[in-house]
Amino acid sequence: MRSPGYFYDVKVGISMKKMVILVLGIAFCFSIASQCYAYNSTVPSFKDYSETQELSTEASEQCFPHESFSVVFNPRKEVVLSSEVDSTVSYIGKEFGQSFRKGEVLIKLNPQMFLWRQDKAKALYEKASETFKVIENLYKDKSRSIIDLQEAKASLSIAEANMCIASQEVAFCTIKAPYSGRVEKLAVNEKEWVEAGTPLIKIVSDSVLLARTLVMGKDLAFFPLGGAVSIELSNGGVVKGNVSHVGAVMDSVSQTLQVNIEVANPKGQLKCGMTGKIVLPADKVAQK
Repeated sequence: MRSPGYFYDVKVGISMKKMVILVLGIAFCFSIASQCYAYNSTVPSFKDYSETQELSTEASEQCFPHESFSVVFNPRKEVVLSSEVDSTVSYIGKEFGQSFRKGEVLIKLNPQMFLWRQDKAKALYEKASETFKVIENLYKDKSRSIIDLQEAKASLSIAEANMCIASQEVAFCTIKAPYSGRVEKLAVNEKEWVEAGTPLIKIVSDSVLLARTLVMGKDLAFFPLGGAVSIELSNGGVVKGNVSHVGAVMDSVSQTLQVNIEVANPKGQLKCGMTGKIVLPADKVAQK
């Protein structure tokens, strides 16, 4: 038989367990509440966030009072000269990096085969010319028909065309500079056989360069055709040019147009591939 104190111990034990659970629950809730309060105190309200943005914008305007556009210098003219006949390279007048004047010989191909063809064509032309004269006189004496005269005239025209073709093939063996500039790339060597259409040499004109940049549509008013532009070079110094071309089609992704600025380079101090930037003064930026 259990003593009366047994029930008392059991009740006290149960009450103590409830007390411990209650205390632990309160402590847990207090911990969660403290963390939430600390998190909320670190996250700015919408009002605080907007004020922060305004301060950042104001600070950025103070740090960057100008707007700039990156540019890259490109040649105003560039071309790859290719062979127009099948022959062997017999002479190279200008090599990589060298400058030249308009009309200078850059490359020569062996013309011997074409000189023989030219002599042959010339001889056939002279023969056709004499034949035509004889038949024409006979036709006037009514000794030849009109058909004979037309055939002789056609043969003379064909001989004349062949002689012109042969002369042009001889001219094709000498590649001259179409303008003054520099050699960017030499693609062949002397004694090398080339076929018609083979690239021989790439040349560029550096007397006038094009500074190319991309401009947002909203900034095009600052780049009118013919307008003067100052460009700050990456390696120091400032050059001036004029807007020569404005793109006709805007890029759908970047919403920009290409703008080209012609920059005179008579002394060749500027090199293709150099970079720089166009800086709009603060008063122009403020007008936007």
